[in-house]
Amino acid sequence: MIALTDFLFWHWWLLAAVLVLSEMSWPRFILLQISFVASAMGFVALVVPTMPVALQFALFACISGALLWLSRRHALRQPLQERSSAGNRIDSSAHRKQRLY
Repeated sequence: MIALTDFLFWHWWLLAAVLVLSEMSWPRFILLQISFVASAMGFVALVVPTMPVALQFALFACISGALLWLSRRHALRQPLQERSSAGNRIDSSAHRKQRLY
C-alpha cells in the first residue's frame, strides 16, 4: 500500500481515469468535472514534483469544490428544459402550473 508521501503524478491520472469510467455509468457530469481537476493536478505534480502532497490534496479539494459550486450556480440560473417523446426540447416553464395567490 502506498503512503500519502508517495503520491505521484500518475496517481492523479489514474484517479482521473477511474472518475471518467465512473461517470460513464452515472452520467451527471459531476465526476467528469472532478476528473478534469484530478488530471490537472497530475500535470501540476509532474511539473512541480517537490510540491507537498498535502498541498496537492488541498488544491484538489478547493478547485473541485469551487468548480462544483460554479456549475451548480450556473445550472440553477438556466431554465429547466425537458425532452418530449419525439426528442425535441420543451421549455418546462410553459408546462408549470401557475400559482394562484
